[in-house]
Amino acid sequence: LGRQRSLSKSPPSSDSEDSRRKRRKRVSSSSSDSSDNEDEETGHWKSRNGYRNQEDEDMSRPRRRQKVDAFTRRISDFSEDKRRRMPANVKTYDGTGDPDDHLKIFESAANIKNWPQPMWCHMFNSTLVGNPRNWFSKLLRRSIDGFEELWRAFRLDFTQRNKCAKNPVELARVKQRQGESTSAYMERYKDECIHVKACPEIQKISGFMNGINNPELIKRLNDR
Repeated sequence: LGRQRSLSKSPPSSDSEDSRRKRRKRVSSSSSDSSDNEDEETGHWKSRNGYRNQEDEDMSRPRRRQKVDAFTRRISDFSEDKRRRMPANVKTYDGTGDPDDHLKIFESAANIKNWPQPMWCHMFNSTLVGNPRNWFSKLLRRSIDGFEELWRAFRLDFTQRNKCAKNPVELARVKQRQGESTSAYMERYKDECIHVKACPEIQKISGFMNGINNPELIKRLNDR
């Protein structure tokens, strides 16, 4: 009787097996999808290891370094015209000159060239070197949405710096500290020079050499 009951049990239905297979497939597919995520900045999908699928990349497009800076998306993602060139009369700005003069020269050139507003922002940014470049890199992310905001922030910062300009004589007091490397002293000296207005280049060089406490380096510099 027990044997008959055992034999009377029906084997698992194929429908039940198919259902389990489908469920496992859905779970596997869901896990695979969740391993990919969308790059917040570029809108492209990335795999779990953080790299985009190279097969999906359009290799015909110009390469652009992915970055996040102070410009909003409509400024940062603007398609630049590579034929546009900076006029020869617009020089780079390292923080030592008059910021208002630099702004006036740039604005005059940009008006003549009829640049769209995003180009104003990108082209003006390309004129910044040294400390002004570092200043721009420290601006709040996505905080600049037009040239007016950019020049206001620029003028506010660098006009205040010029108001606190030091006397050129004060450069003679900048000395290399005990244990300070020559490169570190040089960077500190350059920062001090930014706050000194109308100082001849020869005076800056002389002040730097007088502040070095390495006699051998001074001799090599004098030999040049």
